Amino acid sequence: MADLALQLLLVALLLLTIAWCVLVHLRLRRFRLERGELQGLIDALTIAAERAEAATAGLKETGRRVEDEVGRQNRQALAVIDELRRLGGGAPPSAPAGERRRAARPPSEAAPAAAARPAGGITAGVKAELIEA
Repeated sequence: MADLALQLLLVALLLLTIAWCVLVHLRLRRFRLERGELQGLIDALTIAAERAEAATAGLKETGRRVEDEVGRQNRQALAVIDELRRLGGGAPPSAPAGERRRAARPPSEAAPAAAARPAGGITAGVKAELIEA
């Protein structure tokens, strides 16, 4: 009788071991499937990161080219401004045409025109007229 009880206990333990192995097998299978999905996700993220790095490098290169071009255009604009000042007698090119003409006049002609203007320029004269009216 004791021999039969030990054999039944051994059978029960073997059945529990087999059941446990089946559970471990199912979990391992699920883990392998999930690992494949995660590997796909990791691969997609790696590709996206490589593309982002390439795009960033392209943007940096474009920025350098734009900076060089803007610097070149700025130097050209400054050269044109200097040339216009030299040709126009010193008035900045952004000044109104009348001021450029006055700046281009000889000093003897420019003095009466400057004396006729009120102190503070044309806008001060207009303000003075409006206040008097």
